[in-house]
This record gives sequence, C-alpha cells and structure tokens, in this order.
Amino acid sequence: MGKTAMGSHGANIVVSKIRGFIQAVFANPTSARVLDQQRLEATYQNAIGFYEKSLARNREVLGEKHPSTAIDYNNLGEAWISLGDFQKAIVNFEEALAIFRGALPKGHPNIRQVEANLAEAKKQQIR
Repeated sequence: MGKTAMGSHGANIVVSKIRGFIQAVFANPTSARVLDQQRLEATYQNAIGFYEKSLARNREVLGEKHPSTAIDYNNLGEAWISLGDFQKAIVNFEEALAIFRGALPKGHPNIRQVEANLAEAKKQQIR
C-alpha cells in the first residue's frame, strides 16, 4: 500500500534525482538565469500572439490607419526588440509611426515615443 508502480525504492530514486537537479539549478546562478531567460522569452512570445490578435481585430474593426492599430504595431515592436529581433521591431515601429503621423498632430507624445523606439531598435541592430 502507498507504493508507486516502481515500488518505494524506485520512487525514492526518482525523488532523489529531482532534488539533485533542483539543487544543481539553484546552486548554479547561470542555470537559474537561463531558466529565467526562458520564462521571459515565453512571456514575450505570448505577448506577441496577443498583440497579433489585437492587431488583426483592430485592422478589421477600426481600419489600418486608426491610432489603436498603431498602438498594436508599437507593442509588437517592443516585444520583438525585447526578444532581440531588431528587424521585426523596426518594421513594426515604422508601421506605427506612419499611422500616428497620419492620424495625430505633429509632436504628439505617441509619435515621439515611437520615434524613440525606432531609434533604439536601429541602434541595437547595429551592435
């Protein structure tokens, strides 16, 4: 009773191996950073999926030239820059900037923000 299909000895070996793995990961800061980086990348990938869905919906409902559509492009650019894909970030920032420039007055804070994002993506791409 209370035994797994492996028997208690087999379960103890598995538990011991898992404990060893967990201790090794947390004892090694590099391993912990790799796990954190993987979680962070998964978060950005999820965000990209969300922003792409929002972009598709806003393009359909509000149109290609609506500021909300530009916000989605900007958000996608920010996610791509966080993942290190500067070319995709640049493409999305350029789309956002074109829409904002057509829909908002010159000097609007959204325009300035996207200009700064675009400049940063280009700077990072050169490195």
